[in-house]
Amino acid sequence: MVTPTLMVLFSVTLYPFIYSIKLSFFSVPFGRIRYFAGLENYVTLMQDSFFWNGIKNTGIIGGSALAVEFFLGFTLALLLSKNIKFRGVFRAILIIPMMLIPVITALIWRLMFFPGGSVISDILRRIGLLTGDPNWIGEPNLARFMLIVIDVWAWTPFIFMILLAGLQSLPSEPLEAAEVDGANAVQRFFHITLPLLKPIIVIVLLLRGMDVIKFFDAVYAVTAGGPGSSTETISFYLYRVGFKSFRMGYASAMSVIVFIIIFVLANYLLRKGYIVEEI
Repeated sequence: MVTPTLMVLFSVTLYPFIYSIKLSFFSVPFGRIRYFAGLENYVTLMQDSFFWNGIKNTGIIGGSALAVEFFLGFTLALLLSKNIKFRGVFRAILIIPMMLIPVITALIWRLMFFPGGSVISDILRRIGLLTGDPNWIGEPNLARFMLIVIDVWAWTPFIFMILLAGLQSLPSEPLEAAEVDGANAVQRFFHITLPLLKPIIVIVLLLRGMDVIKFFDAVYAVTAGGPGSSTETISFYLYRVGFKSFRMGYASAMSVIVFIIIFVLANYLLRKGYIVEEI
């Protein structure tokens, strides 16, 4: 009874993965295997400045976005875990970004940041935080900042929802006992809430960490890796090599390296959160 499901899973997940590993050891220009290249693709990759630039941009954009998302999501989860008025309305509003198509939302944000009278620039000028009309897309640091804003807006609700569910699932007895013993709110948070919530936090960071390494949608729709290659993430560079230059062997080698990075990150976070033993 399970065999058909396993066959489907194998055909759509495991087989393409194994095939991409195979291609990484061949020269495959324009989708045709030319010759066995051994480790040539990997050696070239280690010397590729664009690859390391993609790693750097992914770390800057993805890491900054993840840090802000976690802070905002945790703060909102703490606030809305309390019994406040209109709590259900606030929760519903906060998850709206998750209901929208990522590419469409990225294009909308592009229009809002587009130079020459952009909405964002106008709002910042009105509240006194900006003078002039900066070129958000044409200046490297501003382009990175714009992508961070887009990702934070789109994925903070995801972190908020998981952490809120985690907070509401915590047992109340330890918190009540600590309150009776005289612990204040800050002490209860750092010595009881955070340790109990640690596995959930690790899962959140793991899921979002894997996503930011694969950060592609907003880069493709908004900056296309520009200006220059200042916002070209590793996923976008992989797309450019594989589907524009059609160097499939080289792109496969790059995808294997990305998989190794994600695997190491996942293994570290799982062990850090002591979840491996529980599983």
